[in-house]
Amino acid sequence: MKEVLLHYFLVTALFSIFLPGCATRGPASAPSRDIAATESAAAEERLFFPGYNLSINKPPQEWEMQEDLGEGELVIWLNREAGSIIEIVVSRAARNLSYHNIASEFKRITCGLVQQRSPTVTCVILEEKEVTFNTNEFYLVRIVYQGLSRDFSVKSLVYLHRTDNVVYHFLFMEEKLSHLANKMMQSVVFYENQDQNGISEKKPTSPSLIDACYDGDMETLETLLDAGVDINARNKDGVSALAYASDRGHMAIVKKLLANNADVNAKSNIGSTALMNAAYMGHVKIVNMLIASGADVNAKSSSGTTALMNAAAHGFVEIVQILLAHDAYVDASDGCGLNALWNAVSSGHCDVAKLLIHSGADVNAKANDGTTVLMNAAFTGNLDMVKMLLAAGAAVNAKADKGWTALMLAKKKGFVDIVRVLIEAGAMEDSLQPRSLYFKG
Repeated sequence: MKEVLLHYFLVTALFSIFLPGCATRGPASAPSRDIAATESAAAEERLFFPGYNLSINKPPQEWEMQEDLGEGELVIWLNREAGSIIEIVVSRAARNLSYHNIASEFKRITCGLVQQRSPTVTCVILEEKEVTFNTNEFYLVRIVYQGLSRDFSVKSLVYLHRTDNVVYHFLFMEEKLSHLANKMMQSVVFYENQDQNGISEKKPTSPSLIDACYDGDMETLETLLDAGVDINARNKDGVSALAYASDRGHMAIVKKLLANNADVNAKSNIGSTALMNAAYMGHVKIVNMLIASGADVNAKSSSGTTALMNAAAHGFVEIVQILLAHDAYVDASDGCGLNALWNAVSSGHCDVAKLLIHSGADVNAKANDGTTVLMNAAFTGNLDMVKMLLAAGAAVNAKADKGWTALMLAKKKGFVDIVRVLIEAGAMEDSLQPRSLYFKG
């Protein structure tokens, strides 16, 4: 699923408005002219998307359409004055994932990107429900991104609609756009098996190696291998068949690919590997198999992420243990100075945090802006994590670059119990009024 939802421009654009700081990294995106929208001459301007059987009304004139689109982005509108974004994205349909799981993965991925700029931003799904506009059924997800900076809070609406081939994501940031969102969603039309205003359904093609491994189709895989297919072929995102199979948890497919000399360390365009994907999704047996086949446990993605960071972020204790046992660098950090311990603390996985510290993780390591994991735990209100970090030797009076301490953050958020614990541990009251904090990582 990590490779299914890629390159959300909305995170980069919106949070560059609100959260100047550590930049989100990723491959440069080029205009996707093959999926560009075409305009109708009708009185109510509409956009039509060739190849995706979709049309929708345009928003009001103050919304500026973006020219440069990443893979899977059909259209992006930006209201710079309001700091708001509307985006339509398509991703490959995840056939064995429920709407709830797709929503959860979307939240995890976008939250991860946001936290590269502001590590203490928390992301919560407020509501999930089925809704209907005209005869079209959608799955509505409300997500809030909450941070300390400028009392930062952004609420988003995400409408999901799936077909056999793709999942449509209609995104509206912020929630104050709900009236406009309702109006635009009412205008959505899906065309099936017809040519409408230049829209034509994509002709089916023979299954590819990527398709077979994504779907877990062993019969097709064996047929393709017998025909001499390139086992290391990649799609336009640079993702290999092995990476997809590892991400999806298809153990037998992974075993077959490795037995036929698939490159175990092949990287996608964003630098991810099969091992990173398996660790992210919690596939223990596949992680073991990949490592046994020579997977580099310390490989880094373009943003500096490792398999250990992925496993720690999602609380997969067994995978963390396996990676550490194979000499994963416990203090490896990404471009923002965040590491596996930071990910475990941010996600509230106390057991993983303990394991990492026991394995030598520096409990006082600082992110690029000087923040520490103790500050993170204090800010997010995790009392048990605060106690554990203090017992492990976390510096109670450490200061971030802009003057904040764990005690200040706990007071700011009103976490009385954490304030008491910090003071008992020696936290000193400080008259310093810190400068505006952006937690840029």
